[in-house]
Amino acid sequence: VEFKKIIAHSPYNNLFGLLMGTGMRIGEAIGLSWDCVDLEKRRIYICNQITKTKRVDGTGCINLWQTTPKNGVPHYIYISDKTAKYIEDEKMKQEKQKLWKKWHNEHNLVFTRPNGSCFDYARVNYHFKAAVTLIGRPELTIHSIRHTYASVVWAMTHNLNAVKDAL
Repeated sequence: VEFKKIIAHSPYNNLFGLLMGTGMRIGEAIGLSWDCVDLEKRRIYICNQITKTKRVDGTGCINLWQTTPKNGVPHYIYISDKTAKYIEDEKMKQEKQKLWKKWHNEHNLVFTRPNGSCFDYARVNYHFKAAVTLIGRPELTIHSIRHTYASVVWAMTHNLNAVKDAL
């Protein structure tokens, strides 16, 4: 609850909400495109990701668009109404941002910066770390959300196949 209060006004609120409600990997979430979201059926098709890779010249990292998820197997996950709300909120936010003439969303991404470009790992991780530090849990990583989601599914079902299918 404290974490949700801290991120409520963050530009990453909807992204963090999606991660908490699905257990998606961060690369899958920031690589999620609108054509992979079916809000009516409350499902997401995991088929893309954005990965971080080092620059050839060694001057930092860049985001790299990939058309397969980390495990190489595209799959559907189902979402709750609460999780769908985060996506719907992002859609409304983008509709307002599109009015800016320099807005450009090359990969039709669900989660973008105000100019339409993709979120990058470093910035998302920075904001996540700031939030978890404020709640006294600086040891948590953004991947911890995925582990927590898996633990919740396990606690609800006691079924390893349900955990596997959820992730």
